[in-house]
Amino acid sequence: MNDPPTFETLKLSLAGSTLTVRLSRPGCANAVNLQMLTDLVALADWLRDQPGVAFMILTHDGDVFAAGADLAELRAVLDLDDAQRRHRVRSMQMLAQEMMRKIENLQQVTFAALEGSAYGAGMAIAMATDFRIMSNQAQFVLPETTLGMFLTYGCTPRLVAAAGLSRAKRMIMWAKPLTAAQGADWGLVDEVVSPSTAVATAQRMIDELERTDLRAIRLTKQMANAAAMAAVGDVMVTEPDLVEAVLGDGRIAGRLDEFLNRKR
Repeated sequence: MNDPPTFETLKLSLAGSTLTVRLSRPGCANAVNLQMLTDLVALADWLRDQPGVAFMILTHDGDVFAAGADLAELRAVLDLDDAQRRHRVRSMQMLAQEMMRKIENLQQVTFAALEGSAYGAGMAIAMATDFRIMSNQAQFVLPETTLGMFLTYGCTPRLVAAAGLSRAKRMIMWAKPLTAAQGADWGLVDEVVSPSTAVATAQRMIDELERTDLRAIRLTKQMANAAAMAAVGDVMVTEPDLVEAVLGDGRIAGRLDEFLNRKR
């Protein structure tokens, strides 16, 4: 087995058949930028050729799983001329969709272990894993509509599939925090645990799976994913164009400025 690669925004550690991956952008609450998307795609490509790695735990450094998309990076894109801006926002969306597809379709069984809250793009990344374990002090938050945007990364159909149509609309439109307990009730969280135990809980679940037939587990994942994603294709194809239409004209720049200035 090859040694785990080194990434700018991820920290990797391998123990037996389990790879632990930590989102790590110190100082910006693990906000999801282009480099993190690129690193996650490269991670998935590396894992494709690692048959000795059967499981992955995706967790984080710091108090927050991920503070959504890096809005400062997005704000800089909005200052480009019209053609460049439209190209960049569309290509960013396509990269995000590639990341989601590759994480979701890994041959490894994947767990998101959230000790802290996940916002927007951070929740999308967690939704791409097979199972989510969440501290009872953490929350899911989707703030996109407050910024004049909609939920992207191909996460809306995944949220609808997991929580149901009405609940998905409610969560996105109202942009109110969802507790871990509510997340479990809505089918978004598999285990709610006490603080500082999410990774250990994921490892316990892995220990149980390792006593079964791993080939059967892998095939089950592939079949279940194929069934769940059967109706998602059209949305995934059109979403980059929708993002280009919403972000490409630059009209949300004022909302982003207001939000970023409020954080300072």
